[in-house]
Amino acid sequence: MSSGGPSCTAAGSLAMYCFRDDIADENCYVLVPEGASEAWVFDPGFQTDAVLAWMRDLHLRTEIIALTHAHPDHCFGLPLLRHVHDPRIAYHSADRPLLDVDWSARGFPWNAAASYEATEDLADLSALTWSGGTVVIHPTPGHTPGSVSFAWDGWIFTGDTLFRRGVGRTDLPLGSWEELDRSVRTVLYRLPGNLTVYPGHGERTTIAEEQEKNPFIRMV
Repeated sequence: MSSGGPSCTAAGSLAMYCFRDDIADENCYVLVPEGASEAWVFDPGFQTDAVLAWMRDLHLRTEIIALTHAHPDHCFGLPLLRHVHDPRIAYHSADRPLLDVDWSARGFPWNAAASYEATEDLADLSALTWSGGTVVIHPTPGHTPGSVSFAWDGWIFTGDTLFRRGVGRTDLPLGSWEELDRSVRTVLYRLPGNLTVYPGHGERTTIAEEQEKNPFIRMV
């Protein structure tokens, strides 16, 4: 389920669309180069029906699905996109065990729809290259052991590692506060302050804003 149509942000010849779902308030991002017929989909969750309908209207297909991490609200739509478009699948292998967790037994109203092996293991890569350019991969473990952030052209997708005035929880399976704190301080907070942060939930922010105002982890 999705709250209306996507918001759109442009950077040069690249357009980024954000679809927010009504269940987990999760952001799925779709990158489309100008004039392209293929797109990259980051963290397809419960809004994937709306994403797919929108892509059909624009005659787009998914070239790759890239996950910041493998919690169900960020990958629930992977099987549907894979069935329709048969794209490449990229996530960090350290998160593979999370695809088999019984989340409903832990009080959540959902489970991952299915488990799929990555065609590209982000543990082995520092960047992904495609027709729209190069996306840099920053390992940012903590929320999950395989959490990564994707950066390019002044933007960064931080998944559930860094939010506007918040950070991801670490009380779920394989989470670690020590690792998350280290990822934010030594990876994300060392990036340029004007980098725009697009998180897995909530509104966008910047690295500089969070260095100064994030109540959980500030720059020291």
